[in-house]
Amino acid sequence: NKHYYRLSKSDGHLKLPNKSSYEYFLDFDETHMKVYIELFVVTKQIYTTYLNNSTQLNFTSLVSKILRLRQCCNHPDAILAKEYRIKKNLNENPYSSKFSQIIDIIKKTKEDEKILVFSQWEYSLSLLSHCLKNQNIRYLEYNGKIPIKQKNLILNQFEHNSDKVLLLTFGSGGIGINLSCANHVIIMDPWWNFALEEQAIDRIYRIGQKKNVYIHKLYMKKSIEEWMIEMKKQKQLVDTKFHQENLRYMVDKKLLREILSNHI
Repeated sequence: NKHYYRLSKSDGHLKLPNKSSYEYFLDFDETHMKVYIELFVVTKQIYTTYLNNSTQLNFTSLVSKILRLRQCCNHPDAILAKEYRIKKNLNENPYSSKFSQIIDIIKKTKEDEKILVFSQWEYSLSLLSHCLKNQNIRYLEYNGKIPIKQKNLILNQFEHNSDKVLLLTFGSGGIGINLSCANHVIIMDPWWNFALEEQAIDRIYRIGQKKNVYIHKLYMKKSIEEWMIEMKKQKQLVDTKFHQENLRYMVDKKLLREILSNHI
């Protein structure tokens, strides 16, 4: 009979460099806050409707608006059409608080260090790419829409050329991709699942990594992202229990209602 032994980083058998994690809590600028609050008010109205009539349709509508709130935390243009900006007389600014912070992190890295930037949304990464261009920062994009052959070329180019930054969606940076040529991970937007963020970090924190690893997590103050941190703390406990005891679980609507009531 064959026997397999699974090594995990917590076992202490894998000798890896140090890993440091940093959290950045950022303020909205005036225009960004205006857009966020307007969307928040609509979400609150839908939430009230859901409390009074908990149908699947109302629940789906609520979850959709929560998704938009999360997208809005990255940049107001993630949810706004150009015509809306003109109608509302909103100033156009390619740099949101998160984008400015990301640029600052990148500029403070050493010349021989490379950075991965993760987001759930391709469009948020596309908006960020305009700022990188403005700052003359060399970058590559890697997402699920790119053909496999081209993906391999992108990864090879990132490892061996002078491109500083690789922009990835969470889904595209899946299991099996080795990006240990980078030693910084920037998580632009928090994800519900703690394990998914860890999977993104594991792209660089693995066998073959020679440099110290730095994790940068960005959050907007007074936003749904602060609520998500609390939810993830609860969910992380269940995730850990799931892996240890092979239990099944799900975050049900009751839990969603409890946490939403505290935020909204």
